[in-house]
Amino acid sequence: RTPLAAEALTAMSPISDKGVVFTGKMTTGSRSDLQARARALGARVQTAVSGATDYLVCGEKVGAKKIAKAKALGVQTLTEAEYLDMIE
Repeated sequence: RTPLAAEALTAMSPISDKGVVFTGKMTTGSRSDLQARARALGARVQTAVSGATDYLVCGEKVGAKKIAKAKALGVQTLTEAEYLDMIE
């Protein structure tokens, strides 16, 4: 069967089935807009960094504790621009 357009996007997405946390002030839109787009691409959007997190996407004014926790757990930290390049 031919997949629906939404299914095709999810299948091709580099964040499909990945845990993603957005933190800080985003410059390209609101955090909720970026979260909704990530969900549409198949990501598991989370509100806190944990062992199930794959990417921490950092906007402006990010707390040092959140970045330190991500590094301690081996979570890949991305700037907002790096994240947008990855999903394009």
